[in-house]
Amino acid sequence: MTSSALLSAWVRSAHMKDHMTVPVGAISNAVPVFLGTPMGDGCLPVIETTRRLMAAGVDRICFENCWAYQTDFRDRRGDGTIGRGPFGYRQPPYDPTRHLPGLPHKARPGEPDAATWARERGLDLVALEAGAMTRSVAWLQSAFAEAGIALARPLRVPS
Repeated sequence: MTSSALLSAWVRSAHMKDHMTVPVGAISNAVPVFLGTPMGDGCLPVIETTRRLMAAGVDRICFENCWAYQTDFRDRRGDGTIGRGPFGYRQPPYDPTRHLPGLPHKARPGEPDAATWARERGLDLVALEAGAMTRSVAWLQSAFAEAGIALARPLRVPS
């Protein structure tokens, strides 16, 4: 049984994001790494999950732009099938407009902060974030229309 099925009687709102999994060694990583992606660029079943939430009575869903988010894979329950489905691998090279491995979220002593890290690589984080958000909204609008999911109001595209 899925969490959404088990908890559906109590859930009234949800937030969702998309991600992909980087295999061990692809970015000098010792464990698999989750990378946030613009909506539709990752491996999560966004449309199917939206349908399940709506069927359970959820009337408010916040779709979160998680581009540049990164965390190590931790399978606390022991039932994740790494490399497939929602844990599907994406191999390099990684396009920084869609996936940004290595961006430091907390500067460690002696290491660059996110702004310095990006500047050293010639990346404009603000422009990349705006592009990821625009891509996410465009994908959601198109995917929802194709799936026949009506929106309560139009999605706002960042300006």
